[in-house]
Amino acid sequence: MTAADALCRAGVSVDLYEKEPELGGLAARGSLDGLSLDRYYHFICGGDGHLVELCAQVGLPIEWKPTRTSFFYEGRLYPFGSARHLLAFSPLTWGDRYRQARMLLGCYPDRDWRELDDLSAEEWLIGQVGEKAYRVIWYPLLKVKFGERYREISAAWLWHRVHRLLTSRRHVLAQERLGYMYGGAGELIARLAQRIRSAGGSIYPKTPVGGIVRQASGRLQVQTERGEREYESVICAIPAPLAAGLLADDPAAAGLARVEYIAVVCVLLILDRPVTDSFWINTNDHRIAFNGFIEFSNLNPAVANGKHLLYFPYYCHPSDPQFGKSDEALLEEYTEALRLIRPGLSGANVIQGRVHRDLHAQPVCPCGFSKVIPPFQGPLPGIFVLESSQLYPADRNLSGAIGLAKQVAELAAASLR
Repeated sequence: MTAADALCRAGVSVDLYEKEPELGGLAARGSLDGLSLDRYYHFICGGDGHLVELCAQVGLPIEWKPTRTSFFYEGRLYPFGSARHLLAFSPLTWGDRYRQARMLLGCYPDRDWRELDDLSAEEWLIGQVGEKAYRVIWYPLLKVKFGERYREISAAWLWHRVHRLLTSRRHVLAQERLGYMYGGAGELIARLAQRIRSAGGSIYPKTPVGGIVRQASGRLQVQTERGEREYESVICAIPAPLAAGLLADDPAAAGLARVEYIAVVCVLLILDRPVTDSFWINTNDHRIAFNGFIEFSNLNPAVANGKHLLYFPYYCHPSDPQFGKSDEALLEEYTEALRLIRPGLSGANVIQGRVHRDLHAQPVCPCGFSKVIPPFQGPLPGIFVLESSQLYPADRNLSGAIGLAKQVAELAAASLR
């Protein structure tokens, strides 16, 4: 949508096709308890300049607030958002705590991430913080998110994930400050759609693209249930595995097929009371399947109309039993897990819950991933690819996607001159 908006403002005629009824993909809106809510949680870090700039352009206010982090470890909830909290974290020895603090200090400044590209996150973390701190803090985050692939994940990806969050502090010892958009990511999507249409662009929801065929004239035919239309250029702003299927006749398709994705199943709960005082709660408890949750109402108290909104993202392969569980079973399981974290909580405190799933939620970034990242433009003219793996070493995020889209829009506009 950012690419379409940029091209429209450059005077290019644009059609945007969307498979789903709602625009925005992982940034789309949903509904729960009569409220319009983002299906997945979205927050803004201090370094998210592209997102902040776009919100300003469409007149969407951003609120910044100090936030807290907690860690539920084997039956006990620990504050975990500052150097003081780390020093008081008794499951680790003093030596472990010192090494963990030193690692975080080292992640605050920018660095040449390429020297971490061929190193696994596990190997790098153990070398940085030691085996005990790795098992207590980092192993569950990697293992639950990437399943049996966790040993393959690149240290560069892990480093940048920590680095991005640390940019939300004025200095490494300061309290974290995060931002949220009024109306959420869904409101940003709605305003972008309005700008695209106002600039003459056309948007076609519920219109999956079935194929992209190069004609003898060199133009590109886009095939949908609405019929076929020809274009000078096409931007495939979809996950690499899906783009590979659409571009089967393009030599770039083989490279796109090398990028693997994992799915997400995300449980949303609205409660009548808070669970913690934190925004981000990591978990490492043998009785709990998930490795953390987001208590979003501790960042934006008004998001659930005075109630308390929680997101439980669980990343996995689609064959994982958690992905295939019924909504009812997941809601019951996660409510029971919350009772471990806040004793006295019961199902009666849950006002409503919902489950969202997506098959292509997170690219898997193994060691040496820089050699796999698909380029914006393949060997054949007129076709551009825009997708999350191109953010590497960064994890997928809204601000990064907006930055990529601006680059691709410039390339596409230049190809039309």
